[in-house]
Amino acid sequence: MAQKEATVYIVDVGSTMGERSHGRKETNLEFALEYVWDKIMSTVATGRKTAMAGVVAVRTDETLNSLGEGYEHISILHNIAQVQMPQIRKLQRELVVSNTYGGDIVSAMVVAIQMITETCKKL
Repeated sequence: MAQKEATVYIVDVGSTMGERSHGRKETNLEFALEYVWDKIMSTVATGRKTAMAGVVAVRTDETLNSLGEGYEHISILHNIAQVQMPQIRKLQRELVVSNTYGGDIVSAMVVAIQMITETCKKL
């Protein structure tokens, strides 16, 4: 049986990610997403059904996760699954700077770990 691989990308989309730092022309979010898109596209290019990814956004305007209180402003944008071009286009529309300052990266890591745990139970 082939080895399965699951990666969860946590992306900060808080309002400060709309700023430009260190003399860059692109926003902090655009700069960070270059890495995320490169990694996701590398995974897509392999065509392996066993290479799966998930995306969690932190400091979002809304809350979209199953953990509830204490995990506000964290949204699961893509559950762990094989990523294909339609999902990438959807993520490109969703990963935009929010109006929020609130949100906790450590809590986002807990959400990501829970996603991996839930996925592993199904294997």
